[in-house]
Amino acid sequence: VLAGHAGALANALNDSEHHVREAALEAMAKLPGQVLAGYALNDAHRYYVRAAALEAMAKLPEEVLAGHAGALANALNDSHWWVRKAALQAMAKLPEEVLAGHAGALANGLNDSEHHVREAAWEAMARLPGQVLAGCALNDAHRYYVRAAALEAMAKLPEEVLAGHVGALANALNDSHWWVRKTALQAMAKLPEGVLAGLSG
Repeated sequence: VLAGHAGALANALNDSEHHVREAALEAMAKLPGQVLAGYALNDAHRYYVRAAALEAMAKLPEEVLAGHAGALANALNDSHWWVRKAALQAMAKLPEEVLAGHAGALANGLNDSEHHVREAAWEAMARLPGQVLAGCALNDAHRYYVRAAALEAMAKLPEEVLAGHVGALANALNDSHWWVRKTALQAMAKLPEGVLAGLSG
C-alpha cells in the first residue's frame, strides 16, 4: 500500500520543516527494495531523495539487499557525493561474498574527489574477504593508496585468518611505494609469533 504513495514520501523530503523530513525518511524505510532502487537511480529526483532511498535500502535485510547489489554499484556513478557515500554505506551491509564481486567499485571509491566518499569506500573495503583484499594489495594496476587500504583492512582480520595470507603480506614488502611497504609491515606485526618465526627461517 505504501509503495503506491512513494512519490508523496519523496516530496515530503523537500518539506521546509525538519520534523516532517525525518518522518518521511522513516516512512521511506518501509518501502520495498525494488521501489527504493528505482528512486536511488532516478536522476529526475533531487540528490537527497536518491540518497534517502539508498539509506533506506541499507536497512533492508541482508538477503534482500543482496538482490539490489547491482543498483547500489550503479549509484556509485551518481553526480552527487552524498549519493555515492550512501551507496557505499549500503554496500558495506551486503553479504561478504556479494560484496567481493564489487571490490573494483570499492577500490574506485578510494579515488573519489570527496573525502566522505573515500572514507565510506575504506569502511566497505574492510568487509571484504581476506583473499580479495590480498588480491587488491598485490595488484599493481591499483593505485598505491588502494593497495595500502587493502593491507590496512587485512590487518583487521582475525589473527588466524591473517596468518593464511602471510605470503601476500611478504610479497607486499617488495612494493614500489613506501606507504604500501609500511602498511604491509604493520599488518605483519599482527601475525602470531610462530608465523613470523617461520618467515625468518
